[in-house]
Amino acid sequence: MSGGKHFHPGQVFVYILEGGLSVDMGGDAPLILKAGDLFEEPPGGVMQGKNLSADHRAKFIVFQIGETGKPMMVKVE
Repeated sequence: MSGGKHFHPGQVFVYILEGGLSVDMGGDAPLILKAGDLFEEPPGGVMQGKNLSADHRAKFIVFQIGETGKPMMVKVE
């Protein structure tokens, strides 16, 4: 499963509990994250995440810091 392209105006940290994710930040190759990895998303960086497995869910925790009254996520087409 893949999430849509988006960005976060504030600081975001993603910690992978189980499984893995492919994170496309628009560079040459996607970043591969597996259980135990911590990823810091750059504020305003457009990204798209995808589960590495078709059979098992990826489990992760997201820590997000943002300004009151501002969106936590902005979708990009």
